[in-house]
Amino acid sequence: MRKGSINIRQLLLWILTYIMIIMHGAVIWSAIIGEEYSSLIMVVLIIMSVIIYFKLPFRKSFLLYCVLTAVCYFISSFINGIGLGAGLNIKTAFIIDINILLASVLINLGKEKTLTMYVKIVVFFAFISVVCFAAQQLIGNEILPNVLFPYINWGRGHWGYLIYSYTRDVRNYGIFYEPGVYQILLNSALFVLLFWNDLLFISEKNKQKYIITILIAVATAASTTGYISTIILLGGFFIKKRGFSSVNRKLEKRILVIVILAVIFFSVDYFRNGDSSYISMYVFSKIDETDLATGTFNYNSSGGARLFMVDQALEALKTNPLFGVGSVDLSNAIADEFWAGFGAGNVLFGTIATKGLVTTLITLIPLLVIAYRNKRSNLEYIVLLLIFINTIVAQSQLLYGSFVLLMLYDHRKTARTAINLAKYKV
Repeated sequence: MRKGSINIRQLLLWILTYIMIIMHGAVIWSAIIGEEYSSLIMVVLIIMSVIIYFKLPFRKSFLLYCVLTAVCYFISSFINGIGLGAGLNIKTAFIIDINILLASVLINLGKEKTLTMYVKIVVFFAFISVVCFAAQQLIGNEILPNVLFPYINWGRGHWGYLIYSYTRDVRNYGIFYEPGVYQILLNSALFVLLFWNDLLFISEKNKQKYIITILIAVATAASTTGYISTIILLGGFFIKKRGFSSVNRKLEKRILVIVILAVIFFSVDYFRNGDSSYISMYVFSKIDETDLATGTFNYNSSGGARLFMVDQALEALKTNPLFGVGSVDLSNAIADEFWAGFGAGNVLFGTIATKGLVTTLITLIPLLVIAYRNKRSNLEYIVLLLIFINTIVAQSQLLYGSFVLLMLYDHRKTARTAINLAKYKV
């Protein structure tokens, strides 16, 4: 290919990666494009066009997976007698299937460049979010022009959706509707940078810059779930370092410095601002408000809402452990405890409650088995599994695209390329 010409394959890789990212729950996807069937079908048509044009492999096992999960949803609806409209919730299964298909196509389309492309796009949005968040804190929301950040009367009420979104909150939302969703993207990219950095076409210097950018973005997002995942990632990283002395020690030292500075910042903030500090509002308060220390559950809190879903799953297992009690019963229970339409999160136990163990296991087990087969070490698999579970007991989507990408990615197909990556400079 001559210099200056457009690489269609690489362009499509960028586009499909961006689609996967915004499907996590970006404001542009949730509020503007929407999750209507027409939008989902359009994404499928784009994916299928790429598969046909580039003659990418299409596994029959994926179709079997789609059929089995759809059958489980149908049986759950039939058993609970609440009709296809309320019980089948085929859109949820459809979104899961699209995420799997999209991740598979990204891997086959980009091959050894897929992870590099993904990390670069995540870091691009992370850097913009850190800059915009800093501008907000130093100068105020008014510094962000309405032309680039128009108001969207949706959810909490957001300004902006293309490169940065924010509300009246004091946290870093990235381009997403809440920081808890944003941290999924950040921590999945951090996993690649910490554990699969030898598979990236990125210089060592830039890898370090990318890690620092993501850690700052995670810190400013102030998501309790995000903090837990980051702690798991860093803990696994330092354990790995002791086991593999050949890893660049300079990276370890810089990350350790960042962690120490973060601890100092949060400590000073806590002692100066008390209950108004970051660590108090987004970590300590989330624990205290559940009243776990007293032996009772206060469900009227974000943490308590997740505990409520665990309680509902246990109740459902007593009634119908195989196929759940249906979404109507769970919605009614949520409305009674909170209010109609309340977002309680904890999709793992929510799925167990509404669709039962059979549906939940058939949906998750194949991906977890593939991830185990593709693993490079038990430590990396355990870390990935822990941050995945930490996410789905807090958020509302069972299989986010970034996790599917990590689970399906087989490093053995790019092993030969990885040997020479240390010589690659960007």
